[in-house]
Amino acid sequence: MTQLKRKAGLAGEIRQRSREITDYAIVRTAEAAAILSITPKHLHTLSKEPGFPQKVKLGTNAVGWKITELEAWINSKMDSSLHGGGGNGEV
Repeated sequence: MTQLKRKAGLAGEIRQRSREITDYAIVRTAEAAAILSITPKHLHTLSKEPGFPQKVKLGTNAVGWKITELEAWINSKMDSSLHGGGGNGEV
């Protein structure tokens, strides 16, 4: 199985699992990046932009993101691209 297929499978599994968890579920960096289908490095870059969901500090060296906030951000990007809201719809 290629790395790309494994990544896609992992993202699908994470999305499915996220639907089964409560609205308060927090995912760590690797899972958040997989949900958005981006690299952890790109997630770090996006996290500095206004409008991107805030990190949740979990410990001294650990952060995460609320799944519901990540999904809301994705939906806002999709809405923006569908309605010509100035964004290019890219994650």
